[in-house]
Formats: sequence, C-alpha cells, structure tokens
Amino acid sequence: MSGRPMPSSGDLEGLSKPVAVGTKDVTVTIDRCEGRTLNNGKQKNKKPCLFFVGKEKGLALNKTMAKVVAAMYGNDVATWAGKKVTLYPTTTTFGSETIDCIRI
Repeated sequence: MSGRPMPSSGDLEGLSKPVAVGTKDVTVTIDRCEGRTLNNGKQKNKKPCLFFVGKEKGLALNKTMAKVVAAMYGNDVATWAGKKVTLYPTTTTFGSETIDCIRI
C-alpha cells in the first residue's frame, strides 16, 4: 500500500482485498466523514473524505459522490456513521486521459 491517505482504484487493499478495475465491488461501513485538505501537486483543495470501519484509508468525495451519499442518507454527514456504501473501481476522463478511479 502506498503512503497516501486516500486510495486509488488499484489500491483498494486499505478498503478490502486488492482488486483490478472492473472486477469487484466492495461494500464498507462508514466510520466518519471529515474535511481534509488534499494536495495534488499543483493546488490544495478541501474535500469531504469518508473513512470506513476497520480500513486504513479514506475516500475523498467529489461533488457527484457526495451527492450520491447525501441522497441515500441525508445531508447531515454526522448521521452517515454506521451506514453502508458499495465502492467499485472504474475509469474516468481527466483532461485528455482516461484514469482509474473509485466510485460509490
């Protein structure tokens, strides 16, 4: 596992067994949601991050994933603890590149 606090799609072992893109969904229980400042090397962004029961790494939420969880469990992130979400590896377009990612 890398030293990064957030997993990439090929780095789900902090969440479950390692999986390759498109091979397996992983259902996890939310431990907490907290704001984190993430640095992508060019800029710093504050993002909500989910952390999961019994797992080392959290998952930074983009607007779409935050809306998905809010639609399931409400806008009060304090009530998300104990709720389950299913994560899956997939790909997305970032600029002109297709990259691996994790979605809810």
